Order: sequence, then C-alpha cells, then structure tokens
Amino acid sequence: MDLRVLRYFIVAVEAKSINEASRQLYVTQPTLTRQFHELEEEVGHKLFERSKNGIKPTEKGLLLYQRAVEVLDMVSRMKKEIKTSDKLEGVISFAAAETPTMLNIAKVMHEFNQKNPFVYFDLMTAIRQHALNYIENGICELALTVHMPDPSFAFLKIHDKNRFGIYTLKGSVLSQKQKICPQDLRGLPMIMSKTMFQNKALEGWLGFPPINLRIAATCDFINNAVMLVKSSLGHIIAFDGLIGDHSDFNNAVVFVPFEPTLYSESYIVWKKDRMLSQPARIFLDELKAGLKISDKNEART
Repeated sequence: MDLRVLRYFIVAVEAKSINEASRQLYVTQPTLTRQFHELEEEVGHKLFERSKNGIKPTEKGLLLYQRAVEVLDMVSRMKKEIKTSDKLEGVISFAAAETPTMLNIAKVMHEFNQKNPFVYFDLMTAIRQHALNYIENGICELALTVHMPDPSFAFLKIHDKNRFGIYTLKGSVLSQKQKICPQDLRGLPMIMSKTMFQNKALEGWLGFPPINLRIAATCDFINNAVMLVKSSLGHIIAFDGLIGDHSDFNNAVVFVPFEPTLYSESYIVWKKDRMLSQPARIFLDELKAGLKISDKNEART
C-alpha cells in the first residue's frame, strides 16, 4: 500500500471532494480517481459514497482514513527520531489518566523541557483502555494509568497513591459527612468513569460490582462530570485533588473521602519489546529519578 496514495486518500476525505483534493494536491482528477479505484481493489471494499454534493467515506473508508492518519503520523515521527542531530529533539507522545499523580509528572516534564527545549510533549487525556490501545497501535509511547497494566506492557509503579471519595454539591446530604461509607451510596445517583466499573479495589470496598450502583451518568473527564454535579444530576466517584484550584468548581462542590480509606496506585506504561524513541527513553529515566522510583518497581518482562 503506497504511502503517497494514503496521503491522497486522507486529503480527499477531508476535502469531501475529489475535485478539491485534486486542486490541493496538484494531481489531475483522473489520476486520483484511478488511484482510489486501485486502492478499493487492493482492500476489497468500496471506500467512497459519491453524490452530487461530493464524496463521503463508507464505513470501511472511514476505518482506512483513521488508520492512514495513524500510519502517516508514525512515519513522520520515525523520520524525526532517526534524523541525525547533535541536539535532542522530537515529540514524546503521552496518554494520561486524570489522576493527582499527573501534577508530579508535570514537574518532571517542566525540568526535562528546560534542559531539552527542542523536545515537546503531545499529551492526550485518556481512560485506561484507550491509553493502552494508543500504545498498542503506536499512537503514543508512554501512558499514565491507575490500574495494573496487562502483561504485554512494561511499567513503572509510582509511589503516589490516589485517594477515592465523592465529589458532591455543597449543601447535599453527602456533603455534611466527614467520611463516606458504602451504605451511604445506596439508592443515590452516581457519576463515574467507565473505567471504574472494572476497578476491583472499588468493588471490594463496596462489597458488590460498581455497576450495581444507581448510575446517573458515565463521564470519563472530571470537568464535564463536575458540570453534571452542579446541575444536581448526581455525585462523582473519583480521586481527591482532581479539580485543583478551579474557583468555580471549588465554590460548588466538595470532596468527601471514603471510609475505610481506599487508594489506587498509578503506573507509567509502555509497550514491551518495542524500542522507545531517544527522547522518550531519556524522559523515562528522568521520571524514575524525579519520582524516586526504584528498580524493584519496574517490570519489563
């Protein structure tokens, strides 16, 4: 499969017109049409739906578009990684869960960037499964997750612990409590990320699977979840320290910790048996030093 044709295909999908793609690429329309026809024959599926308003990708065409974007992005990063240079440069792609641990990682990022100004971070907020998929598919090199990764991944176990509790509207019944017990949550509308459904520590604390709570909404990112709390939709199960100093949020919601206290650990994850780029390898070493992670907390095999 020709990378040049994949680039043409991406442009055509985004332009929604072969005519417009032809203009942008300085390639004749008959040439593009022929190459797209050959691409359809190669993959064995129709890739475009054509109408008087232009073109749009079929289901298979959309899948090819998404994968083509990933492939060309990886090729671009590969060229940057292997280019000879006296200075460290490039991109460190990093997928991160919403966890207070990110604050300490951000401090290491700052120190690393001060020493290596030609390296920048491509930071993606992602729940655990999305982050692991990004690593598996080469979209990112490193990830921060809050659950033990699968055996196919190497990881560093971080000393920081994430304390579970409830974000609730000030003035609510739960906001009047000093601690939250499992029985306090029965019958109340809850908001949580889908990742929490698979959290064995939370299940052990509750005494039953989290999905058996009264779920008002699932929401993977804390800012949107807090908006739901402010509208009185429910109470968020999440980690302490996520909303920081955001005055609008702090004026509206309060955090109440679980009793018995419940913590979740964090991990830096990367793909086992895949060589990291030079910037990512050096940054990983600086993470170990900056977060004081010993070798016994590293698993590569």
